[in-house]
Amino acid sequence: MRANWMCRDTALTRGDRRTDPIWWALALGACAALLLFEQIFGLSILLASAPVWRNPPNDMVQMMSGIVTIMREPWHFPPTVTNSLISPDAVSIVYTDSIPWMTLALKATRLGSWLNPLGCFLLLSTVLQAVGGICLLRVAGCRSLPILVLGSLLFLLFPAWIVRQLGHVALAGQWLLLLAATLSIATARHGLKPLHAIGFAALGALATGIHAYHLVPIGFCLAAAMTSELVRGRVWPAALAGLLFIAAVGSSAFVLGYGTGQGLSTGGAILGFYSMNLAGPFLPQASTLFGQTWDGAWFTGTIDPTGGQKFEGYNYLGAGIIFLLALATVCLLRARHRWRRSTIMSVAPLAGWLLILTVLAIGPDVYFGDLGLLHIAKPTGRLGDAIGLFRAHGRFFWIIGYVALAASLVIVERRLGRRTGVIACLLAITVQGVDVRRLQAQVSDRYQGPDQTYYPPALADLPELRGRAWNFVPSYFCSSDALDQITIAQLSYLAVRTGGSSNASPTARQPNRSCEAPAGLMHDAAPDDLRLTVILDGGMRFGGAYAAFHRREDCTAFSRGLLCGRNLPVTADLFAFADDRFVLPWPGSGRAVRFEHDSPGPRLLATGWAPPGASGTVSNGAASDICFALPTGRPPGPVAVAIEAEAEALPGEDAVSVGLSADGRALTSWTIRAAEWRTYEVTLPPPAGPAPVATCLELSIPTTTPGGRTVQIRKMTVAW
Repeated sequence: MRANWMCRDTALTRGDRRTDPIWWALALGACAALLLFEQIFGLSILLASAPVWRNPPNDMVQMMSGIVTIMREPWHFPPTVTNSLISPDAVSIVYTDSIPWMTLALKATRLGSWLNPLGCFLLLSTVLQAVGGICLLRVAGCRSLPILVLGSLLFLLFPAWIVRQLGHVALAGQWLLLLAATLSIATARHGLKPLHAIGFAALGALATGIHAYHLVPIGFCLAAAMTSELVRGRVWPAALAGLLFIAAVGSSAFVLGYGTGQGLSTGGAILGFYSMNLAGPFLPQASTLFGQTWDGAWFTGTIDPTGGQKFEGYNYLGAGIIFLLALATVCLLRARHRWRRSTIMSVAPLAGWLLILTVLAIGPDVYFGDLGLLHIAKPTGRLGDAIGLFRAHGRFFWIIGYVALAASLVIVERRLGRRTGVIACLLAITVQGVDVRRLQAQVSDRYQGPDQTYYPPALADLPELRGRAWNFVPSYFCSSDALDQITIAQLSYLAVRTGGSSNASPTARQPNRSCEAPAGLMHDAAPDDLRLTVILDGGMRFGGAYAAFHRREDCTAFSRGLLCGRNLPVTADLFAFADDRFVLPWPGSGRAVRFEHDSPGPRLLATGWAPPGASGTVSNGAASDICFALPTGRPPGPVAVAIEAEAEALPGEDAVSVGLSADGRALTSWTIRAAEWRTYEVTLPPPAGPAPVATCLELSIPTTTPGGRTVQIRKMTVAW
């Protein structure tokens, strides 16, 4: 029975252990999980050649980019770091959420060309979800084989687990949470044994190479176990378990290259956006019973006051599990049970730490449905940056839902008896299955074939595009258009899976890089330059980023943008594009254009600008371009330009010096005051030769480091 140390009740007598139903429960639960996997996904998704992996949906396209690059990289240390294949800088695939332990395992066994890591992880997680649920039930005191097996089905029908299968596969490894709760309860009941400490360390190491968000609830379960030991006066076992956990996580992070390509934190200001709604566990979201249907992006009839709660803060338990919780509560109230001191002492540490985790899941902005109840000041500075790394804190409630489900099943078994308890479980499974039916159907649909592409699918089969370096302007994090970002992610994956590279594959953390276009991309590619340049600007194919490339004659167009480079074929999907469509005409002499997010001005911004905001657009680079076309019939002579701007200077400075040039000709410099809106003027001399298709005004701003000097513009006037 030694191999069964985590799942069985160690208080059983030797005779009881011979009839312990755990082995039958584990076998039946695993079989049920395999049948569910085949029904929802199909075993074919295990294969690298499955159609879905040609263009996977949602975050999986980012994950697959990281997986493909690591499979191509030679072995080196850290083994998860890819050098310049999905980014100009080295980056670890822990930041593409590519489940590095699974990826490395398939690479080491040379099965990566046959099996897909995401498909394999989904199968593993489905089986271990059932196994982990049974272990949690068993250690909590459930002894009935039927209830153990039926309970495992409820863990497989847990909505927050099903939702993660829609795209963020690494977060489907919630069996880690189930096993962590199992260890915590076992420790509270029987003391912190060496195998328990090793188990926590193993879970920490696994979570580090699956998804770092799992580390927080696992750490809280360990804290509960250590608290139980400290209450017993056993300091050294608790301390050693904590040190072993830290060593396991730290060494795994070192091996997996967590220090390479970390990127920027969004800071404390984002806290509360991806939070749990106070009513979230009981508020129907993606519920079939409440008539919520898929609308192409999410389910109808849902409540999302922050804009980030409907998915990242998703914690709906499902009608069947809510029924069990209500039934268990009634059983406890009717029984008027007097808790023994030993029982309270074993339950209190885990309950206390999970209560703290619930508070963290709710966060500083407390909502009950659409009603805002409380808004607490958010941390700033280094503390805000550190806490902001775990911005999707609504996920922390998952483990509380699992523990509540396990407790309800144990209470129902104990208070209603096994026969009535089985009937209650069957009823709960029926209701739960109906409630999540549409959610499961949507998950199944996602894996039946490749996702919709925002580029012509025929590009994937063009030999002229294979093995080339793809450059995106703007890059993923510098784009302000959601569909452009999806297009960049998909084309980046196309680039790496056809033997090339990308400068802009998305990662979980925004890289510490300016939004300037790579040097040399504004002109036709040299004979030996095989780089491809993709120019996207909201699917408009004129204005904005396109204007900076108006001198190139080697560009073709596709449905959402331009593809430039040598030896490009002209097909039905890649067609010629006239350069006079690259730029927008100025609306008239003396007319002003504004640069807020809801005005036409941002379409005149080429490169070096952040997404427009409510009060204007901020520079994001050492050189920021504004490009526009002047009418050919205008009177000859100079052109007057006036820009309303303010600066953000370095500490101790009250202004920023900005150099100005037009079409490569230096004009003057401005001293733009910090935090003070003023109008700055410059005169553009007549061109020396034929009038250019576009006039590009360039602002040169010293230093581009984060927190450095920037310029914000909100209005510009051109007169001739």
